[in-house]
Amino acid sequence: MIKENLISENDVEHVAELARLALSEDEKKKFTGELNSILDYVKEIEEVKIDNYQKFDHYNLEKNNFREDKLSDIDEEEKEDIKKLFPQREGNSLKVKETLGGGSQ
Repeated sequence: MIKENLISENDVEHVAELARLALSEDEKKKFTGELNSILDYVKEIEEVKIDNYQKFDHYNLEKNNFREDKLSDIDEEEKEDIKKLFPQREGNSLKVKETLGGGSQ
C-alpha cells in the first residue's frame, strides 16, 4: 500500500472554511486521515493493469440494439393459474392496482 499524505490538515481546514463548516481539531485530523485513505485506495486502483481487457463502451449511441419481440405459447392450465392471481377482471383483461396515480377509478 502506498500511504502518501496528499491532503494536509491545512487543506481540510481551507475546504471547511469555504463550506463555512466549523471543525474541531479532532475532526480535522479524522477527515484528513479519511481523505488520505480514500486517495491511497484510488492510487492503488490506478495501478491495476488493464491493458489486456477489451474496452466496454456501453455509451455508444450510434445504434440502438433492440431485440425482436417474440410471443411464447402457454397452455390453458397456466393461463388459468395466472388469472387466479388477479381477482378483478374485465372480460379477458386483468385489472391491477393503480401505480402512478391520476388515473380513472
